[in-house]
Amino acid sequence: MKPAPTESATDVRSIDRTTWEGRSLFGTAIKTYHATISEHFTCANGQTEATCTPSAAPAYTRTISTLTALASTTPGGGSPLLWQTTASLLQAGTAAADGDRQTISTFALNADGATYRLRPLMTTLQSRVLGTMSTFGKTAKTWDATYRIPLTDEVWVDNVDGESIDRPVGL
Repeated sequence: MKPAPTESATDVRSIDRTTWEGRSLFGTAIKTYHATISEHFTCANGQTEATCTPSAAPAYTRTISTLTALASTTPGGGSPLLWQTTASLLQAGTAAADGDRQTISTFALNADGATYRLRPLMTTLQSRVLGTMSTFGKTAKTWDATYRIPLTDEVWVDNVDGESIDRPVGL
């Protein structure tokens, strides 16, 4: 069924395209697959899949994810146990431009034979202004030695280290 009588069977409204990459863990024993590029096109009336391109679509976004292999932060560490997205770049086009947004994150992986805890440590939010990434926000979290109990939540609302710190009651 077509939404309007003037549309053809090949008209599209939106397109989502994802690029997947295979990554290995434990040498080459396990292969995992991860989305590294996600694109979303909002197409104009009358556009087909072939004509709704990044340059021709009225709205287009692309997210590029950077993956990092994480080993345990416990003594002995060992080989990487998982792949985690540690940076993502959101763009409104295919090239770097003002307004691009970037998120950079760090994590702790507390893992041994009985425990498997992935915990966020710090996240930095940036926006491209006049061609350069500029920090507009940051969060950080500290944990007890077992990574079970969060000790502090820190929030920066700009790139100045005058943050707000929240501590749980009783600590």
